[in-house]
Amino acid sequence: MPDERRSPWTGRLAARAACYALAWAALTHGDPGSWVIGAPAVLLAALAGVGLSARAPAAALRPRALLPFVTHFLSRSLTGGVDVARRALDPRLPLSPGLIEHPLRLPPDGPAAVFFVDLVSLLPGTLCAGVDGARLTVHVIDQALPNADELRRLEERVAALFGEELAA
Repeated sequence: MPDERRSPWTGRLAARAACYALAWAALTHGDPGSWVIGAPAVLLAALAGVGLSARAPAAALRPRALLPFVTHFLSRSLTGGVDVARRALDPRLPLSPGLIEHPLRLPPDGPAAVFFVDLVSLLPGTLCAGVDGARLTVHVIDQALPNADELRRLEERVAALFGEELAA
C-alpha cells in the first residue's frame, strides 16, 4: 500500500534525479569513477530544480496554441537568421542598430512574460537589453525593420500559448 504521508515533491525529485543521472552518464560515457562527483552533483541539481519550481508560479500551456506558436517562431527564426547572415556577409546591406522600447502587455511577473523576454533574445537580430517593470528595451540590428510589429505579434502568440489576456 502506498504511503500517503509521502511528500508530493518526492516524485518530482526522483524524476529530475533520474534525468540528470542519465545526462551525467551520457556525458561521462558511463565511467563509474565519475560518480564520485556526479552523484552529489545530480542530487544537488535535482534538489535545486524541485525547490525552484515549487516557488515559481504554475504555467499551463494551451496545447492547441503550441503548433501555431512553434510554426511562427521557427518561421521568424529562419527568416531573421537569413537576413542577419546576408547583412553580415554583404557590407553594402544597411545596418542601423539601436534600442527600441516595447510596452509589455503580458503580466510582468508571470511565466508568460519571462518566456517572451527569453524568446526576444533568441530571435536573430534582436536582444533583450533590459526590463523595467512593464517596459522592455530591445537592441535591434536594424531600426528600419518593422521590429515593433514583430514584437507585438510574438507577444500575442505567447499570450495565446499561455492563455493570458494582454493589457490594452
